[in-house]
Amino acid sequence: MQDSATTPLTLSPGCRWRTWEGESVLYDTRSDATHYLNAFSTQVLHCIEQGIAEPDAITRRVRSALGLRAWVATQRDVHRALAELWIAGIIIAAEAEKDAP
Repeated sequence: MQDSATTPLTLSPGCRWRTWEGESVLYDTRSDATHYLNAFSTQVLHCIEQGIAEPDAITRRVRSALGLRAWVATQRDVHRALAELWIAGIIIAAEAEKDAP
């Protein structure tokens, strides 16, 4: 994964997600895969959609949104979530979106 502190991230083209009744589901039209997102990953994606990609800022937002104490949501958790979303192809570098078909 690229350094998210310096690289703007975005949702991959073809990924659509919705949250209702506290549940979040993401559908990837390219792979026909469905991903069920936990509350933590949902908040990370909200940050990405708002243009926030710096792990410190995401950590603060997730803690605030979920009402978590500092020791629960750490930067390591954010890095892990970003890496998992990156590996799954759910998020990409914003520059790559311009090159996508």
